Amino acid sequence: LDRVLIKNVTGTFRGLGFIVTPWMEGEGGNYGSIVFDTIDLRCDRKQYDPAPMLFRIGGNIDSLTVRNLHYHGSLAHDLMQIGGSYTGDGPAGPSMPSRIKHLILEDIYVHNDGNVHDYVRLRGFVEDLFVRNVQLLGCRPGSRFLVRESPAGGAGRLRMEGFLSDGAGPGDAAVRQP
Repeated sequence: LDRVLIKNVTGTFRGLGFIVTPWMEGEGGNYGSIVFDTIDLRCDRKQYDPAPMLFRIGGNIDSLTVRNLHYHGSLAHDLMQIGGSYTGDGPAGPSMPSRIKHLILEDIYVHNDGNVHDYVRLRGFVEDLFVRNVQLLGCRPGSRFLVRESPAGGAGRLRMEGFLSDGAGPGDAAVRQP
């Protein structure tokens, strides 16, 4: 799968907005370039377990870009999980590899999020993580992170440009390492 563009998506979701995983255990699939552009989805109620999230990404991906994303806080849920189990909330085993060469997050706007949670969880390995122009507007201060690494996943190289938060407080940070 290569050169996929998903653009101009608006509406509501109740569990998972977008799932990009091989689903079946194996070698992790082979994805080329995937771009999500101009996404404005709201989780209006929790319908399924595990907790809702907008993106669940897994497998072997050359380039993943998320651009012009508007997130409106209503329910506490992660914006994006990279890696981990393809189908559940647990960790990935050796038969569920996740490796992304380039992850680009640009023009991400979080509006009025009164919940305390992380936005991007790295449970797989990302070689290059580029984050540009992220704005957390009207968000409640608390112990939250834009990007949280885990023992099972993290970023090889990280570059951040243009981070703004008008709701930051003690305990808030851009990146949290295990």
